[in-house]
Amino acid sequence: MLGRLMIGKIPEDATSRDVIDLLSQIPLPGDPGSLIMNGIEWIKAAISELQRTGCAESFYVEGFVKEAYSSAKKWESSNRSKGPKKVNYTRSRTFP
Repeated sequence: MLGRLMIGKIPEDATSRDVIDLLSQIPLPGDPGSLIMNGIEWIKAAISELQRTGCAESFYVEGFVKEAYSSAKKWESSNRSKGPKKVNYTRSRTFP
């Protein structure tokens, strides 16, 4: 793992099981009839659903994807001996 980008926190009235159930409803790229063509499209759909349910903060998803890709390239070329990077994308909360 190169790093993690935090995009929100699970609301107090939700559980990790709720998030799993939500994400499992998004069809995978290889599923029959799925309109999602690749992993990046799946991630964008997942973020949109997490935003809709209050598990991710509101931001422009396309901008996030570009910044995530840029961060991954930078992290890949940097010294990884310190372990995975942790970054708050929304900058409104601290990373645990």
